[in-house]
Amino acid sequence: MLALVVFTAGALFFFFIFPRESPVAEMVCLESERFSLDEDLVFAVIKCESGFNTGARSSAGACGIMQLMPETAAFIAAKVGISEYDLFSPSDNITLGCAYLRYLSDRFCDEKTVIAAYNAGEGRITEWLKTERFSSDGSTLDNIPIRETELYVRRVLRYKRYYSLTRKLFGKNRLQPKRAD
Repeated sequence: MLALVVFTAGALFFFFIFPRESPVAEMVCLESERFSLDEDLVFAVIKCESGFNTGARSSAGACGIMQLMPETAAFIAAKVGISEYDLFSPSDNITLGCAYLRYLSDRFCDEKTVIAAYNAGEGRITEWLKTERFSSDGSTLDNIPIRETELYVRRVLRYKRYYSLTRKLFGKNRLQPKRAD
């Protein structure tokens, strides 16, 4: 009986701390599918970036739920053909954030490097990959020289594992993407 209580308490902790049910969950599911991304990764990035705060703004100027820099948003919006958007609109921000994750995933060969690029910027990662002490093969990061980015990557990967666990414990979101037949 005690084991059941402990398991239930632990499961509920994960469910509430790492929500898969929220007003943005359906958008995450739809855009993850649209851009062929692991939705657990998208949830983890959002948890790390803004804690699901749609009005978040960083001191560096990143905006919205996925904390996009205006320049990055403009770049990726042009790539995917979006002419008008509001970075504080959860749907616009998630669409652009997922498009950017897809772009980075196509540009870099492994998830850790993609996550580092989301945090530190594509240009910085490209330079790190050229440096043997950071990358032994020129395509994967072995070492991340900026502590903030190293911790960010660890946090995102940890949160991704937690989101995967909540999906296994509680199933997919009740808010499933609507499919056109």
